[in-house]
Amino acid sequence: MTIYEALKNDTNPIILDVRENSEFNEGHIKDALHIPLNSLEAQAEGEMTDYDQPIYVYCRSGVRSKVGCHILNSLGYTKTYNLGGILDWPEEIVK
Repeated sequence: MTIYEALKNDTNPIILDVRENSEFNEGHIKDALHIPLNSLEAQAEGEMTDYDQPIYVYCRSGVRSKVGCHILNSLGYTKTYNLGGILDWPEEIVK
């Protein structure tokens, strides 16, 4: 099963965009929560209160999303998945 299939099969997942504001405004995955990577540690717990909710993290190419998953894991989130980069997203993006 691919990460995209897992995302579609999950109930009530969070799709988390950790790119900068300008990148997010250029286009993002529909219904994505936006918290820039440099703010993630400070803002995560206020935005995502269920530590067992699946969180799929993405950025531009997959590097920052990997770091984002590590940050979330260190905060106690149990189901974090690196969705990779928006460049590889197979569906339409919104602006």
